[in-house]
Amino acid sequence: AARRGAAPGDVGAREEILRGECARLLVEEAGFAAHERVARVRILPEPLTTENGLLTGTLKVRRPAVLERWQGLLREMFGREGGGGAGAG
Repeated sequence: AARRGAAPGDVGAREEILRGECARLLVEEAGFAAHERVARVRILPEPLTTENGLLTGTLKVRRPAVLERWQGLLREMFGREGGGGAGAG
């Protein structure tokens, strides 16, 4: 991220770079329509791991644990409890 102008600790700038790169890859290279683009991106302050209970032993996301841990962020991103699903956006 730093080579594109974002300071290493600037999460907001890194998220913006990530959002732009997703849009470029999906629209320019893969040919997805505008309504198929990634609209919301956040970088979590900690990884999803088995040690913190956010992944199972087979590395699947423990959705209830993620929703509980990040409900405030998901509510901020999607405007309702649980973070969305079909039609969120």
